[in-house]
Amino acid sequence: MKETKINEIRNRIKIDTEVKGKILRALEKPKTIPELAKEIGLPTEKTLWYVISLKIAKRIVEAGVEGNYVLYRRKR
Repeated sequence: MKETKINEIRNRIKIDTEVKGKILRALEKPKTIPELAKEIGLPTEKTLWYVISLKIAKRIVEAGVEGNYVLYRRKR
């Protein structure tokens, strides 16, 4: 694999790790996807993608419903 491709992959992993860390810190209290997206500064679609990946990894859980949105929180 070329060095530039390796660096691209490393950079993507670094960004993903940073975003997931922001999400986990923000989810100390339950939040909806739109609330979370606004707090961390990402589009709702991208925020949803990260939340699903953290839910699959069992790092966050559903914490109820607020209006039409599911609330998520950090797993205890």
